Amino acid sequence: MKIDTSLLRTILPLLESCYGFKIQEIQSELLIVYDKQSQERRLDKELHEKHSYEEGEHKYIRVTDYALATEDKVTITTTNNFKEKAETIIALCKNNLRQDETYYKSIASTLVVMAAILNRNENGLSPNEDIDKINWNIDTYALQVRPDLLRLYIARHKGKNKYHKSCYIKFGYATESVEIQTMYPWFEKMLDRYLYKFLGVENVEEAERELRQIYGQKVGAKLNETAARLIWGTYHLLQTVPGMKSPQKNSVTNAQSRFIHEYLSILELIDPIEVEPTSIRGRLNNLLKKYSTIKEVLDKRSYKSSPNNDNDWKLF
Repeated sequence: MKIDTSLLRTILPLLESCYGFKIQEIQSELLIVYDKQSQERRLDKELHEKHSYEEGEHKYIRVTDYALATEDKVTITTTNNFKEKAETIIALCKNNLRQDETYYKSIASTLVVMAAILNRNENGLSPNEDIDKINWNIDTYALQVRPDLLRLYIARHKGKNKYHKSCYIKFGYATESVEIQTMYPWFEKMLDRYLYKFLGVENVEEAERELRQIYGQKVGAKLNETAARLIWGTYHLLQTVPGMKSPQKNSVTNAQSRFIHEYLSILELIDPIEVEPTSIRGRLNNLLKKYSTIKEVLDKRSYKSSPNNDNDWKLF
């Protein structure tokens, strides 16, 4: 799917405010815009200078900002059947926004872009493996590795005995444990140095506080983040259209729930027969009671990165 950068700039505020969209989600696609212009020797010198900065003796370009500011097309790779989905989404908007033609293009474009990103992500079609790998590493460290390191730090530093005469390591459930450092606590010393450098906590209390505040379990069933994002976001997108806006704050109309139901059906996130519009309305009412912002819906907590990782995480 191709989208003009000018149109993307226009709908970016809607993508951000309604869906919690970050431009980094299409960072690899914008990098391709820059690379293509560079190879074809048609970089805009004025924009290039505007989005460049110096650091020490070197000069860098903010590639994402540059590409977004150009007059070009961004390609989001999708499956072969996505064109049909996009056309159905456009038809959905035409059928429901006839009285609001001023809003029609931006609403339809926003819905199609979110659908394209979903299609790309679910089918592993992002064009830049290196950036995907970096993003995956960031998420993996913050969400999976760091809490394990915090627990390991607490286990190492809580109590009187800092070093032990021996240490046992076991991988999985089926293997036998291996005894190491029987003569000298080399492993624990190496482990302490690693944790000090790459974890960046000063004491057990700090580690326990981060585990509790950042990684503590929330009460209640875990949300399907993708569905919640699209339900919440599409509701607030419709709230920007006078003819579709609900009369009271945080209230949901039948027209809104039907629209969202059809949109999710097109995206194949729900079975339209098994899930009725009233179910979407109930789900949305629950979201509106529990959360005030899309950030809360997506549970974007203040995850920390490693303080001394060379890849943390400057791309350009």
